Amino acid sequence: MTTRKSDQTIGDGLPTGDSDLWHFRAVAAYQRNQLEDAIEYWGKAIEQDPRPHYRHNLATALCDLAASQAERGELERAFAALTEAANLAPQLFQAQTALGIVATELQHWEIASRALNSALALQETNARVHDALGVLAGRQSRWAEAIRHHSNAIQQDARGVDAWNNLGHALLQIGASDKAITALEQALTLKDDFAEAHNNLGNAYRDCGRFEAAKRHYLKALELKPILTEAQFNLAELHRYRPDDAELTRLLQTPLPAHAAGAALLLFARGKALDDLDRTDEAFASWQQANRLIREHNGYDEAQTLQRLERLCLQIQSLAPQAPASSAENASLNHVFIVGAPRCGSTLLEQILISHPVIYGVGEREFFEQALLTESRNVSDGADIEPAYSAEQLQRIAHRYRNAIASTLEKGIGTSLVVDKFLANSLHLGCIHQALPAAKIVVLARDPRDLAWSCFTKRFSSGHPYAYDLAELGRYLSAHDRLLEAVCRHLPATTVMRIQYEDLIEHPEAAIRRLLHFLGVAWHPGCLEFHSADRIVTTASAQQVRKPINRDGIGRWRRYERHLGPLLSAL
Repeated sequence: MTTRKSDQTIGDGLPTGDSDLWHFRAVAAYQRNQLEDAIEYWGKAIEQDPRPHYRHNLATALCDLAASQAERGELERAFAALTEAANLAPQLFQAQTALGIVATELQHWEIASRALNSALALQETNARVHDALGVLAGRQSRWAEAIRHHSNAIQQDARGVDAWNNLGHALLQIGASDKAITALEQALTLKDDFAEAHNNLGNAYRDCGRFEAAKRHYLKALELKPILTEAQFNLAELHRYRPDDAELTRLLQTPLPAHAAGAALLLFARGKALDDLDRTDEAFASWQQANRLIREHNGYDEAQTLQRLERLCLQIQSLAPQAPASSAENASLNHVFIVGAPRCGSTLLEQILISHPVIYGVGEREFFEQALLTESRNVSDGADIEPAYSAEQLQRIAHRYRNAIASTLEKGIGTSLVVDKFLANSLHLGCIHQALPAAKIVVLARDPRDLAWSCFTKRFSSGHPYAYDLAELGRYLSAHDRLLEAVCRHLPATTVMRIQYEDLIEHPEAAIRRLLHFLGVAWHPGCLEFHSADRIVTTASAQQVRKPINRDGIGRWRRYERHLGPLLSAL
């Protein structure tokens, strides 16, 4: 082998223009784990002669460096190193996989998808890549896709404990908590000290109404990983704290995590505990600090949001009267949309309705919004507002929505009404009425002071960025209420019914009878026994709706009235 000569030398006498010697020096540095030196030397070798194995070795060293950076939480630096590695050696499986995983953490969705699909093309049976694609899909709330990828990962490696845990988590998000239990128990069979799996299994048991089992798994998660704030937060929602409670001591003594999201979860849990003890000033301070941490990072654009609500009001007012439902409507199955602000009591109302033998609930699923988004990609009528759809487009939207609903129905259950309680449908009621003229809309209202206070004391898993500042929350709820008032005024009385939460609580049978009459179904006494049904509930109200109707949620804001000036002024 011949090498080029150079008149210049480096410190130990090696010629600076000799790529092989730079390569040998890089190899030596790499073997001593001097990664930054190895990277520098391979870079110099490539400057002289960009041989494929130099590029491959440099990319490998960059991957190793990125791994250590990611472990220290330096994700941006790791991302830069992995981007360079993938560019140097596109066929390096390690680089594409790691880039996809880090890009997912940084929410660089397109880059993550491109890298992970490149890795999949290189090793299509690799379980880790399928699992990473599932995590990526889940981060974007594409849960059906996430479940498919996690299942593929398990097919490739049935002992992949992370894939079983991730599958369980994804199944929880679509309300399949019973199936999630199976996946999560398998994860714990493989690794019984997996704190995150214990926390997820606790969530699955909670959704199924098995609260004591849920608490045991939350406690186990905290025993294994005391800094797991998700478990601390989840436990607080189920636990009733007392002054001599060991769990109270642990909660109050746990240091706040440096990461804002984790610190907020712990502060929400402390607020709940202090509220249990009637230490209201301390509870409010904890909740306020938690909300402030989230608001500082969630990027809420109040002006844009309020303008959108106002434009939607105008759209509702301008809707032309709809013709009676055409024969294209499926006369054997109609739809009921429950809408309102968060914490309005929609889960309670849903549980009441689906206790009727001919009514089925799909929970909080984005079915209509997804059908709308699929069609709106081909329509341009301004951002942040629904475009005007043609009759053909409305038919396609309705068809997609019905198909999505049909995919959830069990055969032979005799359903005639399907309840959809995805609250963001409030923003699409005009289109819902146009696409599904026979659908019923139930607007659920609640004292805005109780509603707002309930929002402020909860950490939403996603969405609702307006909820973390009392004044912003008040202004949003006022604007949202104006939108729903416009819906009640301008859509036909045969389409829309408004129910007041407090009336439902104080006079449940009379309110339920009126509602069932509006929906066109006969009275059924099971609607008053909703709390005794054995079913999955995935919202923050999972515990409340397994109790008989009670007044516990009415007037709770008054205990904190002295702290609520900004909210009350905004309302």
